[in-house]
Amino acid sequence: MSSTYVTTIASGQDLFTGDTDPNGVLQARLGSFLLRVDTGNVSLYLNLDGVTAWGRVVSPNASGVISLITATSLLLLDNSATALDVGSTGLTNLLRFITTNGAEQVTYNGVLPLVVSTGGLTVVAGTVSFPAGALSLSLSAAAAPAGTLGVPFVLRVSHPGGNVNADTVLPARAGGFLLIDAFNISAVGAGGTVQVFSGATAYTDAMAVGAVNVITRAAQRITGTYASGGTLRVTGAGGPTASSVLVTLMPL
Repeated sequence: MSSTYVTTIASGQDLFTGDTDPNGVLQARLGSFLLRVDTGNVSLYLNLDGVTAWGRVVSPNASGVISLITATSLLLLDNSATALDVGSTGLTNLLRFITTNGAEQVTYNGVLPLVVSTGGLTVVAGTVSFPAGALSLSLSAAAAPAGTLGVPFVLRVSHPGGNVNADTVLPARAGGFLLIDAFNISAVGAGGTVQVFSGATAYTDAMAVGAVNVITRAAQRITGTYASGGTLRVTGAGGPTASSVLVTLMPL
């Protein structure tokens, strides 16, 4: 069968059964129903125009594209911490819509990071926040193409004190990194020196007693093996252990 008339509902609409998509084929009165019963497509259709346009409104095992032809909004249960979950049997809440009054939001709970494949990401208002230690640097190994804007970032490296080294391996980057400046912050006010270097190139400044100490070497390129990731090293002579070095770098 393709479609079979069953009965007329009291309000004047008709009820049909069928095993194919009724769109463009079955003409019926506005608001009529069709029960589709073929395997894998069991669903309910509603006539939208009194002619041959139908909308699929209920489908427990729907596959493919489901069109909401005239819908302008989809309203969820109000004031609910789990108004709607979108996922699969392995992860039922991959996307969660929360409608709690005053705390509405959408959460992503995937195992892997959320990927924006096209179009980028724009935050029009509000804030972007990360819990402590949750933000990691991930850069392409390729050098930045000409005409692109490089975005500086700041690494915080603990100063081990004395001549002990503290190494940070930079991500692999074919063009390397540009050292913009570095700030040594001493919490205990001891004197000494601090160095920021990679390979044989070192940038050194004296640590004044009881002061916030600054190393400034603008536009000095950090050397290293970029293909495998350069090593940023912080050391010092007589420097205190209770200090940090903030190094500002720009990927090239």
